[in-house]
Amino acid sequence: MPDESNDYDDTCEMGGQKEEAVATTQDTLRTPRPKEDGALDLAEWLSTSFGHLIGTSSYWMFWKPIAWLDKDMATHCGDRTMRHSAMDFWLSGCPRFFLQVNTLVGFFYTTEGEPEKLNAANAGIRHPWLAFLRPVDVLSHPFQYSAMELLIWDCAAENRWPSHPRRKDLLPMQQRLIDTVGKELPRKFPEEDPFKRKRYYLERVLVGGCRVVTQADPSKPLHTTRKILSDIVNGSQPLPLTDESLIAAGWKNLEEVPVKKNQFPRNPADDSEPERIIFHPPPRGSGSNGPSLCRNDLYDAALEARKRDPQCIEFRYDFRITTRWYDHLKKENRQYNHILVESWNKVFDECGIPHTTDTT
Repeated sequence: MPDESNDYDDTCEMGGQKEEAVATTQDTLRTPRPKEDGALDLAEWLSTSFGHLIGTSSYWMFWKPIAWLDKDMATHCGDRTMRHSAMDFWLSGCPRFFLQVNTLVGFFYTTEGEPEKLNAANAGIRHPWLAFLRPVDVLSHPFQYSAMELLIWDCAAENRWPSHPRRKDLLPMQQRLIDTVGKELPRKFPEEDPFKRKRYYLERVLVGGCRVVTQADPSKPLHTTRKILSDIVNGSQPLPLTDESLIAAGWKNLEEVPVKKNQFPRNPADDSEPERIIFHPPPRGSGSNGPSLCRNDLYDAALEARKRDPQCIEFRYDFRITTRWYDHLKKENRQYNHILVESWNKVFDECGIPHTTDTT
């Protein structure tokens, strides 16, 4: 009969023998392998801690800990009944977001090593971390939701990641989650549903965990991760909603994230075109409600042209009047007030440049 007062052993198996887990700087970032009923205990904790929030929280909870890439990996590692869930199952549970429910939550408890090296006899050392999937501009109208962001929280961030984290600094399973979301998210929903809502795609990844304000014991990663998830979902430390507040809370953009929209109809002629980068405006500020008027007009026009004719490589495009789109940016508090866009004579007046009214 296992000791239910402690879900996890204080030792881990190494080479057929048990070795004491010593609390050194690096070892405190590691969590010993759980007993067989550890997944059930975590699932029960998730249900007990957050089940009462169903229908009242903006967080869409996933009710099992996630340890595997997919069912094949679970079977290969001896978890044939899927006590722990898999990344693809987690993503398949992602709903269409709306204002009241706009964030998918995942509690991950994965190996620290390469997943290809695991098997039923060697489950490896596990490490807990959290993932949140939500719209980039979460405050915009739900019908505008398309670009998504993946936030990865790890209590070991301060020790594992440099000041400018890159993909290679993450655990292998964290890197695999980015790949899974980037590839599968655009396939989850149709191009346009009956309500004209858009397809989702992964636009950016942020990582956090360096600034933890919690009463949890930092030498116990599982305890710390449980506590911070409770703080986030229960509202004492909610996820920031704007880029400024994300940065202030210690979240950082992950550099070199290979994410693709996978939603623009392709043509063989596209392969010979030079690569282009699209710079999006900053997210709208607080106090701006309703559907956004700030659109990537050129992209929308190209998408519509390619829908009408899959072989289309040229189309007519009419630019929106500059003062009009600039006015939209200002009205949505997108931090463009430091740029003056006006007729030439008003710019001259603002800058104190003499001119006559008939200057051309």
